[in-house]
Amino acid sequence: VAVASAGSLRERSRPRSRATRAAALLAVIALRPEPVPVVAPAPIIAAPMVASLSGEKGVAVAVAFDKANSRIVITPVKLDPGVGDAELWVIPLGATAPVSLGVIDASVAGSHTVDAARSGLMLPGATFAISREAKGGSTTGAPQGAIVASGKLIRV
Repeated sequence: VAVASAGSLRERSRPRSRATRAAALLAVIALRPEPVPVVAPAPIIAAPMVASLSGEKGVAVAVAFDKANSRIVITPVKLDPGVGDAELWVIPLGATAPVSLGVIDASVAGSHTVDAARSGLMLPGATFAISREAKGGSTTGAPQGAIVASGKLIRV
């Protein structure tokens, strides 16, 4: 029976120890979870404001206003201006005089940018109204035809 010396056992155990350490390191590297990217939070934007305009004979128009971009979207659901044009107005909260936002297409949704002066008038509680005007819209700065729909602007 051969007896191994203490020195020869140590030499044999070192290679295994190195192999074990190398395998463990490889396992740690291979099994390491993927780094999670840091995502910046989305910027907080102001909620849009909307108005549901309604009137006699089922007239219905949706208006949305994005104050951050001064953008208005008008969606006629049911609107017939007759032989003339439909004109959109805003009546600021606490005011009685309407301010024209222009003639709108009664047959299709549309959007446009609103100038700074008119954008400042569009706050929650303001009223939108649509009048039936002659072709080209009112020439006086006030509604000349009948108001066919109206509704309050609210924040959503």
